[in-house]
Amino acid sequence: MSGEFELEIPHDRNGTFEPQTVKKHQTRLTDEMENNVISMFALGNSYQHIRDYLVDMYGVSVSNGTINAITDRLIPELRAWQERDLDEICPIVWLDAELKGQVL
Repeated sequence: MSGEFELEIPHDRNGTFEPQTVKKHQTRLTDEMENNVISMFALGNSYQHIRDYLVDMYGVSVSNGTINAITDRLIPELRAWQERDLDEICPIVWLDAELKGQVL
């Protein structure tokens, strides 16, 4: 069969679709990406800010659910830290200072 034909390629509504390469069987972000998500979340960044960062730095778009799943992995570790035994003696340093009549 030979000859010419017209190929119609579908377009997304806003023309913003960009293909992404996903490795075979990839279901998670890389460890580096996940660590960045956790660090940003711990610093108080919003999900939107974290998503924007991942797009800018890695070209990866993720959902709020993905970010939530990553941060939820910390819960057992945080609970263990909260429930740990404390030493009987805890050293404390208390500083109180004034400079030219102003509290520092």
